[in-house]
Amino acid sequence: MQADTVLKGKVFTSNRAEFTAQAVAIKDGVFVYVGDEAGVSEYVGPDTKVIEAGDGMFMPGFCDAHMHFSSGAGQFAYEIDILGLETVDEYVDTIRKYVEEHPGREFYKGMGWDNAVFENEGKIQAKELLDAVCPDVPMLIGSYDGHSYWVNSKCLEKAGIGRGFVSQEAGTIVLDPETQEPTGLVRDWAMNDVFKAIRSYTVEEFKSAILTLQEDLLAVGITNIYEPILRDEVNAQIALEELDIEGKLKLKVTSGFYCKPEHEGLDKIDRCAEVRDSYRGKHYQCNNIKFVLDGVIESGTAYLLDDYTDKPGFRGVPNCEPDDYNAMVRYAKEKGFQVHVHAIGDAAISMALDGFEYAQATDPKDDWRPTITHLQVMRDEDIDRFAALKGIACANPTWHFKDPVCYESLEHAQLGERAESEYPLKKFWDRGMVVTSATDFPVSNPDPMEGLEVGVTRCAPGDASEETVLDPNQRVSVEDMICAGTINGAYQNFLEKRIGSIEVGKEADFVLMDRDITSIDPHTIHEAKCLMTVIDGKTMYEKEGE
Repeated sequence: MQADTVLKGKVFTSNRAEFTAQAVAIKDGVFVYVGDEAGVSEYVGPDTKVIEAGDGMFMPGFCDAHMHFSSGAGQFAYEIDILGLETVDEYVDTIRKYVEEHPGREFYKGMGWDNAVFENEGKIQAKELLDAVCPDVPMLIGSYDGHSYWVNSKCLEKAGIGRGFVSQEAGTIVLDPETQEPTGLVRDWAMNDVFKAIRSYTVEEFKSAILTLQEDLLAVGITNIYEPILRDEVNAQIALEELDIEGKLKLKVTSGFYCKPEHEGLDKIDRCAEVRDSYRGKHYQCNNIKFVLDGVIESGTAYLLDDYTDKPGFRGVPNCEPDDYNAMVRYAKEKGFQVHVHAIGDAAISMALDGFEYAQATDPKDDWRPTITHLQVMRDEDIDRFAALKGIACANPTWHFKDPVCYESLEHAQLGERAESEYPLKKFWDRGMVVTSATDFPVSNPDPMEGLEVGVTRCAPGDASEETVLDPNQRVSVEDMICAGTINGAYQNFLEKRIGSIEVGKEADFVLMDRDITSIDPHTIHEAKCLMTVIDGKTMYEKEGE
């Protein structure tokens, strides 16, 4: 058989039966040979393209197991970026400049401010700061973690939010304690109250933004993603389906519906099932239900078993009642949905596991794969429960270090000694669990090399001094982190029989990295670059000059 393409050099397969190979052959978009270099010679013909790894390494394409794809695309295409700025003045100056350069918009959105920046300066996210640069149309600026919004007075006015307003969502419109006027700060799902002031992006706007972001993701070696929470379950869904039908969706995308037990009944899951069953394309599927049980530590909205260190008597509250959550989890399972749960605090994680056990009690399913993501503060006994349930730990290793900006001022201040052991990782492997790797983009850089490095070092990328190390006992091997970002991610999306590893019969999705990341100083892994990304045997990205 003459192959279309032959790969020669170091190959990391993500197949635990045989992690490495010397050569691969591809025919009609499928791997037909994986083995030594001598054995691949019979696949080389006059028309075969031969690609040499040189000092680099072939490996499966990466799966980001929790990424906000469509909403992140819209954010980077149409919104103000203040991510990484270090002062409130820089936030305001950047927002002002953007408005001046993009006049006449019906609203302005942005993303990227950090609670720690305001905390460190002793300031609040006041509406007046935004009113000074944008008084006439709604402005909504999200925090980098997506769990808080900073809005102007016009946004509050158009959304019908005034003195004494109490959100019915699982969140808070923060009020001035003396005047009861909204301050301009919105926490967690109360963001849905202020979103009423603006329209959604259109299908065409989503499509344009998705196509742009797709090229950026291909350039860092991502071939498969899971998108929790379609922020717009109509326009974003239609955009993804249309792009798939048109053959323009190169990435393999699995998305999920957001269900809110605090507001919605079981009929929401019925509606989700109708949408799921109406379309399953070549590169797009929507077969997942997402629940959000709490917020985040940084805004004091995570749900903990013990008091916040800086707020005696306060442990946070869950977004919904346990009985309502349990009923929806069970019904989602009955309707054939996988379940993906946001849980940050140990009480929220315990609640998530209670729901899994409740759903499995009456009609156990061997291959359900319930998933919890974020997993910041967690008891060892709950890790044991999670393992017994054959759940998937969707980790965010990009965050697994002591961030100089927010660790002391927020995480340690709010958690005390619990912060020293936050974000467990190796414990999941030690119990034989499936661990996947996610960036939560646009919260974090989507380049998988950063998270891979931090999972190995538990330090900030490039921190050879290890001053930012967080619980080094939770370090894992490079090989485990590669598997988390490839075959395990495919497994989470029920795609492991098709993709995720370089094995005969699987779809030829792979990347060529510029170095062998299994043999270099782990503190330099983040420097590795993707030279080529291939999906279904077709080159989707190739670095210029290579």
